[in-house]
Amino acid sequence: MASSSSFASEEGHVVLRNGHAVHYVTAGPSDAATTFILLHGSPGTHQDYRYISPMLLRHPNVNILAIDAPGNMFTSADAAGGWALTNDSVVDAVREAIDLLVKTRPSHVGFFVVGHSMGGQVAMQVAATSTNLAGVALLNSLGFEVPPTQRPFWFLQLTRWLLVFSAVTRYVMSILNRLILIHVLGFPQSIPRAMFAYTTMRWATQNFDLVQASAAAIHDKAMPSFLAYAKNDRLLSERMHEDVCAVLHPTVKLVFGTGGHNIQKTRADELANALVDWATTNKATRSHL
Repeated sequence: MASSSSFASEEGHVVLRNGHAVHYVTAGPSDAATTFILLHGSPGTHQDYRYISPMLLRHPNVNILAIDAPGNMFTSADAAGGWALTNDSVVDAVREAIDLLVKTRPSHVGFFVVGHSMGGQVAMQVAATSTNLAGVALLNSLGFEVPPTQRPFWFLQLTRWLLVFSAVTRYVMSILNRLILIHVLGFPQSIPRAMFAYTTMRWATQNFDLVQASAAAIHDKAMPSFLAYAKNDRLLSERMHEDVCAVLHPTVKLVFGTGGHNIQKTRADELANALVDWATTNKATRSHL
């Protein structure tokens, strides 16, 4: 069906085994040799890629698939357990959605998963076990430890417990949680209260050991990888990015002096060119992996 997205021509959904749907938008030829599967952060939506997507699509033979993760935009949190949602259950839902989407495309297509911020953790966990992907790209990705904006971690875990404990505690805590994320962390007021709640639930259940093991597995199986970050990312330190590099050993590494956290917006042109060059050089179909 036609898409309401600012950059995609079509939108659709895939239905998971649990009966719930994962929403996505797509643009470019469905039989293009290279497809980038775009995973946003938390909170976030497929629209987080509205700046870089047109830059990717100006290259011939490129397609994009941008997914709304459970609890964000047009994908219900029920796709990952509703109020029992965890970061791992989101990863499982996204992994299943990607497997379903891959089956709809010709076998010659090379699929590259791209993750920004917390979407980078998801991308690593999916790529580590996938036989359908030709490569993984990380853009200012979260890594192997709690970032400063999510500390103290025990408070996140307490907040999650209160969001889950009862309808009353959920109501009160969701209001307080929204105020913190807007007025302390600077997130937009336009984000719905429930999306903020699911965001905190994901933050509180990150499996850092598994993310690190996933990065090591990607390197061990020689899957092509791409990592880009900005030195002035206010959410993640340069050391945290370099810690990921030390385990992943990315095939391509880009370091920007400026660009902030959302380099898929501020560095869209450079990133698009670099991603397409990397994917073209490292292209392999899923039948070859």
